[in-house]
Amino acid sequence: MVAGVLLGVVGMGGCAGPGWAALGGPSSGTTLQALGDWNDLDAAMEVSAPKVELALEHVETVADGRGRLTRVWTLRGIRDESAEVRATARESGDERELEAAGTIAIDLNASVGRLGDSVREKTLLDLMRQRLGKLSGVDYAPLR
Repeated sequence: MVAGVLLGVVGMGGCAGPGWAALGGPSSGTTLQALGDWNDLDAAMEVSAPKVELALEHVETVADGRGRLTRVWTLRGIRDESAEVRATARESGDERELEAAGTIAIDLNASVGRLGDSVREKTLLDLMRQRLGKLSGVDYAPLR
């Protein structure tokens, strides 16, 4: 009887964790759309990531074969969790064409940790979207 109760309590111990339902595989993260200048993406990331306790490890730009570019940042959290943020231009073009286009629609996706952390993901993307909005069409904007 005691063993059965103990097993029941131990079995329930992890049910409250974020992303628990995703145990079947990695989280697909959180996605939202932003408007901004392609050349301001790195500046938006540099300001936003530390606010959710993430540090940049690597960044690259990849093409999807249909002429659309994606900027990919690999980050590391303070609890040694990995994170990835992807910014995909909604329109096709190379780096120069996207930079010359001015304000464009950009799909942002963030995934923090293997099972996801929807609060940090949404916070990071909201911060990036806000910063992109402040930088859109200008060379610089004060941090507040």
